[in-house]
Amino acid sequence: MLHLGICDDNKEHQGQIYDLVSSAVFRYDEAEFVYYDSGLELIQAIEEDTFLCDLLFLDIHMPARDGLETAKYIRENRIDVDIIFVTVSSDHVFDGYTYQAFSYLLKPVNKLRLADEIGRYMMQRNQHPQCLHVSIHGRDEQILLNHIRYFATEGRKICGYGRKGAEIS
Repeated sequence: MLHLGICDDNKEHQGQIYDLVSSAVFRYDEAEFVYYDSGLELIQAIEEDTFLCDLLFLDIHMPARDGLETAKYIRENRIDVDIIFVTVSSDHVFDGYTYQAFSYLLKPVNKLRLADEIGRYMMQRNQHPQCLHVSIHGRDEQILLNHIRYFATEGRKICGYGRKGAEIS
């Protein structure tokens, strides 16, 4: 199941994005959608630990907290979500690189272009192994889950063990 978020202050645009995305995703997986009317609402969900999206369609031009500020918050807090900016202007296309956006689409969204981006996203999602993001001695590390055989606790320490019992810590 794919968990998708749509953050746009315009309900009509939310519906349009939903229609296009749901028809494109249907080929690959089941999808569950959640909607955010503002960047502030999305950040509140993150802070309440209820934000569980794999892919976020994020409008840039919103009042109070725009999409770029929201993306900055997401990246600074290391929230593991892919972002596709969906906006009316190409003015911020290069900011997409700053916030590691998966893609940048202009409204009105072209159905074929969106379908191509969803296909590209699903292909990359299936090619890359899943990682566990951890902090080891103050360093951020990624551990490939397919390299972990099991986890064990030793007091307050959690150890991962790979093939042939090698400790990954």
